[in-house]
Amino acid sequence: MHPLTLTHWVRTSPKGGNDRGGGHVIRHDVPNDYHGDPHRVQNQARPSQIFPILHHIFIMVAGVEIHTKVAQQAQSEILTDGALEFLAAIHRTFESTRQSLLDARHDAQRRFDSGVPLDFFPETAAVRNEPSWACAPPGPGLEDRRVEITGPPDRKMIINALNSGAKTFMADFEGKYSLV
Repeated sequence: MHPLTLTHWVRTSPKGGNDRGGGHVIRHDVPNDYHGDPHRVQNQARPSQIFPILHHIFIMVAGVEIHTKVAQQAQSEILTDGALEFLAAIHRTFESTRQSLLDARHDAQRRFDSGVPLDFFPETAAVRNEPSWACAPPGPGLEDRRVEITGPPDRKMIINALNSGAKTFMADFEGKYSLV
């Protein structure tokens, strides 16, 4: 294999490409002994085999560019074309809403920093003051929770819990006791 003098790569995805098949990588500069065959460099080795840490990676998926220092193998496993297309769609759909919410958050923080106390929204006062908006009282056995035992649902633990005088025993179905 010959040395490469690369600066960055551009990944294209005609078949949803990644390092596991489909797609290809195009070099933007040439190796020291490159003589004009565009497929020779592309088909010899993947970038991760030639240069493990790329300083500038530009991934082109529906207008998305990522400029970062990242291991090529990690990038291809995590930032697949499908994942980038999904993130691009979310970004295009919700970016204006996200920016307006961030602006409102900064405005609220400035108000709190200036001494305005936290309070409920005035438009929810009717719900808070309505007496029918109340939850039921706690059920029997849950009113006094000062003494409670939590343990696995095996016979010995349940017998010990019943004999302990605890007001509540909570069976914990985690690990080997879960039904999944």
